[in-house]
Amino acid sequence: MQTELQINFFPISTSNLRVSCYRRVCNLPNEKKPDVHHYQFKERSENKDSPCCWLTRNPHPGYEEYQFESEKYPLTARWVLSRQFLLELQNEIIANALYKARLVESFSPKLEVMVKEIPGFGWQGFIVEFDWQPELHRFGLYVNFH
Repeated sequence: MQTELQINFFPISTSNLRVSCYRRVCNLPNEKKPDVHHYQFKERSENKDSPCCWLTRNPHPGYEEYQFESEKYPLTARWVLSRQFLLELQNEIIANALYKARLVESFSPKLEVMVKEIPGFGWQGFIVEFDWQPELHRFGLYVNFH
């Protein structure tokens, strides 16, 4: 018996993207995460004592701008780019009053797009996730019906 798995993954045409965010060095080795909008990051280098940093998408006092190539840190790039892309998509959907859209925040955020609501049953629509597909070596979108 052969089973085929259908995945709704739409790759982005380029694999190496320039990622821009903001960072600051962690004050303590086990410092508590400032909030859900931060990502703990340690840069790879010959210097094994490279400091641990907090990354965030938006500027904050005490943070410096930081840029890197997505191929060097694909999972970190996914964290930054997924939020940027999904927020822009959500704003576009809301601005055009096409459907309802809601960003569900987690390590891997999702954009729920509600096309039709049925009282007492729920909603129909789709969920969009921005992700890194290591087998394809590409970033892209997972789109799943809900």
